[in-house]
Parts: sequence; structure tokens; C-alpha cells
Amino acid sequence: MGKSKHKITNWSQYIKALVNRGSLTFWIDEQAIKSWRCTQHHGRRGRGYIYSDVAIETALVVKGVFNLSL
Repeated sequence: MGKSKHKITNWSQYIKALVNRGSLTFWIDEQAIKSWRCTQHHGRRGRGYIYSDVAIETALVVKGVFNLSL
């Protein structure tokens, strides 16, 4: 990388911009969040029943799209 064409004078703003550069915000509908709770148990031992299959699938899609780890 070469030298920057512009001299940085406000370092605190520059550092803040670097930190926020990797930030991502997205909104999920309130009704969708309410449907993420699992309402019925599957009847077997082992797996808990806090989150529905839709919630788990949504987390996996976000993971795959943004190449994130769980």
C-alpha cells in the first residue's frame, strides 16, 4: 500500500470509522422473533425446545451468507 493522499488530522474520528467499518445492522420483524420460540416439545430426550426450527434455520442462513462462525 502506498502513502495516503490525505493527511489524517482527526485521529479519534478515523479510529472510530475503522471500528465501525465491519459493523452490520439488520432488523427482524417483532412477529418473526415471537415465532422463534418453540411451543411444543418433540417428545424425546436430548434436544432442548427453546428455539424453533425456523430460528435455527435463520441463524444458519445468516452464518452462511456472512461467512460467520457460530
